Amino acid sequence: MKVSNQFVLSACGVVVLGFSATPAQALTLKTFTNESEFTAIATSLATETFNDATLSDKKNHVLDDFAIASNMTWSRIVDGSTAGNIDGSNFLRLQSRNSDTAAAFNFADSINAFGFDWANTDSNGDTLELMVGGQIFTFGLAGGSGFFGVIATDGDFDSVQFSDDAGSTFLQYGSIDNVRYGNVAPQAVPTPAAILPNLFLLGLNVLSRRGDRPTNP
Repeated sequence: MKVSNQFVLSACGVVVLGFSATPAQALTLKTFTNESEFTAIATSLATETFNDATLSDKKNHVLDDFAIASNMTWSRIVDGSTAGNIDGSNFLRLQSRNSDTAAAFNFADSINAFGFDWANTDSNGDTLELMVGGQIFTFGLAGGSGFFGVIATDGDFDSVQFSDDAGSTFLQYGSIDNVRYGNVAPQAVPTPAAILPNLFLLGLNVLSRRGDRPTNP
């Protein structure tokens, strides 16, 4: 994806490519490719399966907690008999003839956790990408399928964008389903930075105890 640092799409369906500056401080995002690891931390998220959504060939869709606004070639909600389905049920099917385009999920409320199942049936090397807070994550190799998720440990976000890398510049097709989203307590996601202060205090405690020991006569 070769879009700007900030890809802004409105919920009403008007697509705006914004070339705004990168935020002063980027989010710290922990990524997951193992669904079990993600769900062990993110235990109380909402899930959008698209099963109750209206099947539509339109690019833009309004769902319960978020709207999809897209300038990709396709961003259709299709039924589970369509090629590229993930679990035999409704899903979002993406096609792109231009890697500078994207499909944005714009949430009504800020979240800090987002995960989903994916499949990529492209045969020409186009890889799926996700943009969160101006950061781009390449996650979906052509011909593959799996899970991808992100959790922000020091902030939140209200929009994510799907696209594809340059590849053949013709993504055919990317599938998204079982979208999990919501908020996770920051302390639920351990990071090395969070552990260091505790190690430092432990070291001081050990040194203090050594200083209190009686010396041999």
